[in-house]
Amino acid sequence: MKEGISARGGARIGWLNATWPSAHLKVHRNKLILNVFLFGRYQFLPEDVVSLKKYGLIPLLGQGVRIHHSVREYPSRIVFWCLGSPVRLIGRIRETGFIPSGRLPVEESRSGSPVRWQAFLLVVVLWNVLFLMGENFRGDRGPGPGVLLGLLMLTLVTTGIKHYGPLQKIFMKEGRDAREIGAWLNFLPFLSGTMLVIMLVQYFSGTG
Repeated sequence: MKEGISARGGARIGWLNATWPSAHLKVHRNKLILNVFLFGRYQFLPEDVVSLKKYGLIPLLGQGVRIHHSVREYPSRIVFWCLGSPVRLIGRIRETGFIPSGRLPVEESRSGSPVRWQAFLLVVVLWNVLFLMGENFRGDRGPGPGVLLGLLMLTLVTTGIKHYGPLQKIFMKEGRDAREIGAWLNFLPFLSGTMLVIMLVQYFSGTG
């Protein structure tokens, strides 16, 4: 029996895909951990995992191991994309002594989107209004204040949903958890925050 294994590859978390080598899978007898750059860390005990199955139909391009799990706080679809054979990887996982013992996949214990789309639609409307204002504020090619405010709003809102309970109640349906969209709440603040810094530099360099 192996003490543990590790593998580098890609991942699919919900609707988001991360390409190789941004995902790192580590498995020991009592724990399976999937770390995905920018998307987050997903940890499973044997009783959290219902099954490990081959996923994908295109050899070498889109095949991996799907983790059928019962953790309600995680997205139902979690896949580790591997470069080699998924069947072989599943065999290596079994050799560590990690044996799935969960009973009910999370997709069978809940249904529908976890978010209140009306709240997110309002953010999208405000985003577009601010961007239109940005075009009106400046006539040159640099970003206007509205563009900067839009990026700041997106960064603050997505960060707030992840960490601030009252904001979670506004954007998440009753009984659902913000960690279900955790990959988005990790990725979007990074993306919008990076764009905000770049555009701030452009804005102030353009006003000089």
